[in-house]
Amino acid sequence: MAGKRLLAVALLFLLTVSVGMGCTTRLLRKEASVPREKKWESPPAEKEVTAAKAPQVEVKLYFADTQAQYLVAETRMVSTQNTEREALEQLLKGPQNENLVAPLPAGTKILGVETKGNIAYVNFSEELVKKHSGGSAAETMTIYSVVNTLAQFSGVGKVKILVEGRTVETISGHYDLTQPFEPRWDLVRP
Repeated sequence: MAGKRLLAVALLFLLTVSVGMGCTTRLLRKEASVPREKKWESPPAEKEVTAAKAPQVEVKLYFADTQAQYLVAETRMVSTQNTEREALEQLLKGPQNENLVAPLPAGTKILGVETKGNIAYVNFSEELVKKHSGGSAAETMTIYSVVNTLAQFSGVGKVKILVEGRTVETISGHYDLTQPFEPRWDLVRP
């Protein structure tokens, strides 16, 4: 009788061990099939080189002279993917020539640029109005630096300036912004 119990216990032990091993084997297989989180790797250098070689085009940006009487062109290279917007982004960065002045208030952002018909609609953040220095000469330089910069692009005959997606009456009280502007090349110093 003791031998039968011992045999039954031994069989139960072997059965438990073999079932447990089967479960463990299935668990190990299951874990092996679960994808592990990938370790972050830097992008290949080839992609960086490709981005650096994106097609570019030369554009003119119009900045104010120190007396706010004339606009002076500076040439920059911008991507051809969104040329108008990139030109305005460069205009926001300011001039490279220390004898020129950034015509847009610091903190101004471009919220959008879209051309419909022959009119480019430029949507600026509220800083364009809220942080503008004022004065008719400063407002002239602000408006026509944007208008003349965009008017160099094919299909742009006029520019409509918006603030936060809305038409505003003026930037600082001297020009009516409810209508689009044509470029003024007479303000450009040769």
